[in-house]
Amino acid sequence: MDAFGEAYTKAGGEVVGDLWVPFPNVEFQHHIAEIARVKPDAVYVYFAGGAATKFIKEYHASGLDDTIPLM
Repeated sequence: MDAFGEAYTKAGGEVVGDLWVPFPNVEFQHHIAEIARVKPDAVYVYFAGGAATKFIKEYHASGLDDTIPLM
């Protein structure tokens, strides 16, 4: 995550926030609500396994993927 942020910033982007999910937590609604509140241009995430699938499904169900791309 740090490497992505550094490369993104060097390329002219701006990281407007970091949200961390304590392992093995898979409750994402608070984080999705925070993303909706901040309204960034895009969201970069890294999850593995079932957590990745759950986050993507919840992000899609929130409708945010219509306006805020998920990378």
